[in-house]
Amino acid sequence: MATRNEELESQLRAARSRMHGGTAEGEQYDSMLRLNSLSRSLEKLGEKADAELYRHFPVAAIAALETHFKSVVAIIVNAGSPYLERGLLLAKDRLKTAVDVLPSLHRKTVTLGEFIAHSLPFNALSSLENTLASLLGESLKELIRGAVSPWAKRNENADQVPMVADVEALWEDLAKTFTCRHVLAHEAATKYEVHYQDAQIALQAVSKFTAAVDAILWSTVWANEPLTQYEMNMHAWASYRRTRALLAASLRKGLEIATEDKERAKFGELHLDWKWASRRWNNFEESQWHMGSMRPMMKALALDQAHEHRLTDVNSWVLQRRPNGD
Repeated sequence: MATRNEELESQLRAARSRMHGGTAEGEQYDSMLRLNSLSRSLEKLGEKADAELYRHFPVAAIAALETHFKSVVAIIVNAGSPYLERGLLLAKDRLKTAVDVLPSLHRKTVTLGEFIAHSLPFNALSSLENTLASLLGESLKELIRGAVSPWAKRNENADQVPMVADVEALWEDLAKTFTCRHVLAHEAATKYEVHYQDAQIALQAVSKFTAAVDAILWSTVWANEPLTQYEMNMHAWASYRRTRALLAASLRKGLEIATEDKERAKFGELHLDWKWASRRWNNFEESQWHMGSMRPMMKALALDQAHEHRLTDVNSWVLQRRPNGD
């Protein structure tokens, strides 16, 4: 019989499997995709559709917001100190004991951030405000007031206008949407009317909020992560250079061992074979990226991956030949 922890782990893994993950245009892909889909559907319905259909949108908007909230919490906590400590403090009364969650963490099937995000409440605007303020160490309202497009900020554009012009109005719209979702999800509410404008407000409010929160991440937790294509290119090449340096050090150790074992010539010959084969394979991988700003990044990623695999092989050979490190 599955334990409670195993059931929770299974639920979290299943939820993750239903998501694309990652970011697009600086925003988390799943919530952006879902909200865009809902907006297109509402636009197709228009203002004269069956009123019953409009009742779907506040519920769906808050569902998208909950997914975004849990994802943001997991991202922040998994970023490490000081966010990890703040997350543990938030969840100390709700999270299972260490004995319960350690097996999942050891298997690396679920992250601590996901466990914490799952344990935190999500039933009102205050749930988001209190949790994110505690994790980020600042008032969420103030952070949103200062939120600007991460693209404009990274490119140091002069027109860095606030993403949310009226934070108080946004809070009112979100609170109204939470109330609407609660009524529609828990009551028959046959006399409760939802109009086209209500559905539109719900989607716009959640879209504004999630975009602003993502912008906050890019200036805090993701401040050193690549966003623009230039930054991605530079980041990929820096990673490749680090891997190449590690491989060079491992090869020096391997060559030393091969020399002691009178296999220096064979060691060098085989590594040269790998270099030529690896170069041909990398050229093949890169061939689909003939032009464009992504080509440098894709080339660096291919080289990095090849050198990581070679590093693992050489380290394994060194360990086999000198188990005690002598």
